[in-house]
Amino acid sequence: MDRLLGLSALCWAIGGLVLPGIDRPLPVQAVISGLNGLVGLLFLMRPPARQDGDARSLGAALPALLLGGFAVKLAGATWPAGAQLLFCLGGLGALLGLAALGRSFALLPARRALVQVGPYGAVRHPAYLGELLMVWGAAWAVGGGAGLGLGLLALPLIALRIAAEERLLAADPCWAAYRGRVRFRLLPGLW
Repeated sequence: MDRLLGLSALCWAIGGLVLPGIDRPLPVQAVISGLNGLVGLLFLMRPPARQDGDARSLGAALPALLLGGFAVKLAGATWPAGAQLLFCLGGLGALLGLAALGRSFALLPARRALVQVGPYGAVRHPAYLGELLMVWGAAWAVGGGAGLGLGLLALPLIALRIAAEERLLAADPCWAAYRGRVRFRLLPGLW
């Protein structure tokens, strides 16, 4: 299954850059293609999980995962410069977080080797912080009440995804020490 997902994501990455008809600004599309390419490579190189999430954890994680795609779709073709910048900064953060995960990468909650270096030495979920910024950039592009609603909805959905993942990670013998050393989930000093 990982090979199929990996090859699919790599095809999306290439298609997003070369196929005509993409209705997003080039910087936004480049970030999306870059993330798809990295996700594809990570799917191809990761080992099996030590423990997969149960139905409850998958149900908690999926809405946050789907919200990002929904927000980008709603944003359409016209994005203010600030929205593009926020999306691209978030994309860069997500890319760095996912690259640091390496073979421990997962889209849905699963227990793999605990990563404690790079951006994971500052906050416990830097890739999710990047995703959150991307959603906020897309929400800004949507604008109005719908954009505000998407941006506000992202916060509890990311929190649910983090809680589901941390329940699984708690079984790792290094988790308690890591959690004591890296106290904040997304924003140092805040949460």
